[in-house]
Amino acid sequence: MRIVISGGKTGGHLVPGIALYEKAKSQGHEVAYFLGPQDDRFAITSRIAPEERYVVPIGSISRKLSYKTPLWIAKILWAFFITIKKVHRFHPDVVIITGGYISNPVALSALFLGIPFYILEQNTVAGITNRLFAPFAKKIFTSFPETEKIPPHKALFTGNPTIFATPLPRQEARAFFSLPEKGLCLGVIGGSQGAYKLNEALWSLLPFLKEKEIALLWSTGKNTYTVMEQDGRLEEITKTYPHVRVFPFIERMDAFWGACDGIIARSGATTVAEVISAACPALFIPIYKSPDDHQKKNALALVKEGCADILEEPRLQDLLPQVQEFLSSLDEKRMALQKLRDRWQQKPEERILKIIEKEAKGR
Repeated sequence: MRIVISGGKTGGHLVPGIALYEKAKSQGHEVAYFLGPQDDRFAITSRIAPEERYVVPIGSISRKLSYKTPLWIAKILWAFFITIKKVHRFHPDVVIITGGYISNPVALSALFLGIPFYILEQNTVAGITNRLFAPFAKKIFTSFPETEKIPPHKALFTGNPTIFATPLPRQEARAFFSLPEKGLCLGVIGGSQGAYKLNEALWSLLPFLKEKEIALLWSTGKNTYTVMEQDGRLEEITKTYPHVRVFPFIERMDAFWGACDGIIARSGATTVAEVISAACPALFIPIYKSPDDHQKKNALALVKEGCADILEEPRLQDLLPQVQEFLSSLDEKRMALQKLRDRWQQKPEERILKIIEKEAKGR
């Protein structure tokens, strides 16, 4: 089967697409991956073979109506005319989009060429692109049992595909980061683009972590890391906090999840999927007023299951007492996550491809 997959701009759209790409390749399918021109800044795109990468020539687009709206529409149409030629040349049996504006020209191409297409929705509230094309999709594979703003009769709950690998054994993971095997370790990840307010709030936590001998793996994002390097804070951490490790980005996530007893993080779709897969409790700090408040709703879905806590961004001054409370219930949350993993995250990429293959044979 020949498959086109599209999605980019953020890790939340790239990761599930790449997970599907790798599974499809391992099963002998021919795959073309359409991504945006800026997506090369993500190390994970190196997992896509160069000859199977197709760039959608489109820059960022505003969600808000303004005098620039006609320009955004023109950008999409221009990208569509270029993309449809590439899609037609590849001659796929199916098209799969993961959302984001990168997917607009690809989905339009599928519609015009009469190619069956499917949608992957990562969040509890469907994004604008996925909402727009939902009426025309064969099926919409969802990451949560309930997803807003899509036709319920087309939704199929499969879980969110992820490239997350099995965690390294604790001893090996701690050794990878040069941390003691004993004692607690917290991880901090602000998403693929970092989280400035979350990073700043972390400073109030460092003395407590040092006092309690709790290690910290801190992924700041590239921009914050550069600022911390320039203003001397990285040097201060090295001198003052021996069990704190700071990175602009952590590529060895198998080691990260193996080393951590819990994490503090944004609640983007990829992070939520990895929390479930690793059965690692999370204190979620959603992006304040994210589109449709989807990050808060993602977090609350796990809070409802007893797997996570939530601290809203306007209350970041309460981070220390919230962390203390979070640490007191790690074991209960881990057990709840293990049960949730059995229900929510059972090889979603395999399930999705099996459904698509079955429908393709029936046509």
